[in-house]
Amino acid sequence: MTDAEFMAWKHALMALDRYEDADDVKVFIEMVRGVRERLDARVIDVLLSTFTDQDDYGVQQAVEFVLDSADPALFADRLAAGFPDLQRREGAMEWSLLLPGRIINSRDQVRIWALVDGADRQEGSLGRYLRSEGFLDEYPELRPYLDSYPEHR
Repeated sequence: MTDAEFMAWKHALMALDRYEDADDVKVFIEMVRGVRERLDARVIDVLLSTFTDQDDYGVQQAVEFVLDSADPALFADRLAAGFPDLQRREGAMEWSLLLPGRIINSRDQVRIWALVDGADRQEGSLGRYLRSEGFLDEYPELRPYLDSYPEHR
């Protein structure tokens, strides 16, 4: 995607009212699905920015499905880089719990290791969050990955 195409897509996507306008919801989902094969860092960052504290009535599920197809290492890096902003925006929606949890629930070792690696490379809030008791109480299956982390590389 060229810079001009990206900016046009981003502007059009962010201008949609995906909470109140049924037609905008349809366009939003189509636009999100339309970038599935073009998930670079910029596109992933925009998609992650759509997770907010508003009740989305399931619309964000389309974004989650598209993000599932991203390169695991690239997605983990972008999630780690944007994690503080995600936590600020999420309110009671718990996206910071659900997005990494989705990776863990996949049981895909490549994706899980990418998440742990990405959190470690960023040395920021995602790494601390993944190691927190609250997160590990929800997703205890991550503990063996964290316990053996440096050695797996």
